[in-house]
Amino acid sequence: MKAPARPERIVGIDICRSAAIIAAMASHAMVASGAFIHNPSDKVTVLRFFFQMAPPIFIGLFGAMIEIAYRPKFEKGDSERGIQQLLSRALQCYLLYALCMVFSALNGDFSAGYALRCLLLMGVTPFVDILKFYAVVLVLAPLFITLSLKARHGLLMLVLASVVIHLSHPYLMRLPPLPQVPSRLSST
Repeated sequence: MKAPARPERIVGIDICRSAAIIAAMASHAMVASGAFIHNPSDKVTVLRFFFQMAPPIFIGLFGAMIEIAYRPKFEKGDSERGIQQLLSRALQCYLLYALCMVFSALNGDFSAGYALRCLLLMGVTPFVDILKFYAVVLVLAPLFITLSLKARHGLLMLVLASVVIHLSHPYLMRLPPLPQVPSRLSST
């Protein structure tokens, strides 16, 4: 008996994702080394612009891949399997994030208390917060997919909701700042 055919990978998405990962890692290396600060030439500014386009591209691809890979499962009535896979991936991302927090605390980058706050999603950690973002979005993905299927205008309503959030930025900036939490993290 033949195994069910897997849909073919979209090579262009894989190439774009790989390029975005390489650019994001290069950007992290440049920030960590201070290259952007110590070399403010026009060429470095242009390079920085392209490097900093990598995270939004990568996050956009992440959202597109959720739509491409999981929405068909929900449409076919196999939402339980899709939810299991999404939550499994969310757990993997969170466990990797937790491991980074443990190593950062053991390395003395910040205190065990701050690591605990980060594990409760109440702290900021340079370079590894993307794992926290993925964990949260993967947990919320079944809700987003279900809403896009049930909403009268599908994905359009979700896009409009995200635009409204961005447009509310000037009003959110008027809120008082959160209290500072001391840590030994450098400002990068």
